Amino acid sequence: MTPKELNKAMITLKLGPVAMAAAMGTSYSTFKQWRSGNRNMTPVSVRTVELLVAIKGTKIGKQFGV
Repeated sequence: MTPKELNKAMITLKLGPVAMAAAMGTSYSTFKQWRSGNRNMTPVSVRTVELLVAIKGTKIGKQFGV
């Protein structure tokens, strides 16, 4: 996932960077590195973003703040 795609997911989910990192279960420091392109996202982190977008607006999504 590219930084541009990650930013698009944040916009879709209406989450700021700190909230997005928390929803993904990662540190803000790691999230900043992904967002800036200084570090590649792991396959698990990419899938987490995809799942967060998929559950947006559902009952379980609300439990994750999306």
